[in-house]
Amino acid sequence: KVGVKGVEAYTPKNGTPENQEYIAALARNNQMLVTGGSDYHGITTNNWPSTAPFKCFTDLKEMLGR
Repeated sequence: KVGVKGVEAYTPKNGTPENQEYIAALARNNQMLVTGGSDYHGITTNNWPSTAPFKCFTDLKEMLGR
């Protein structure tokens, strides 16, 4: 155990959708939270909206107790 609770699987930096799903499956198989991002860092990029499944957001919300 390394103390990591989650993995940002769904992000353009993780390559193809297939690779993102592979990373997500690895995380789920190790009981880790799966998250996603858009890599949106302001008006200079156009990577929104996130491609992460909505379940990523509801799981995060649940983990935070909200």
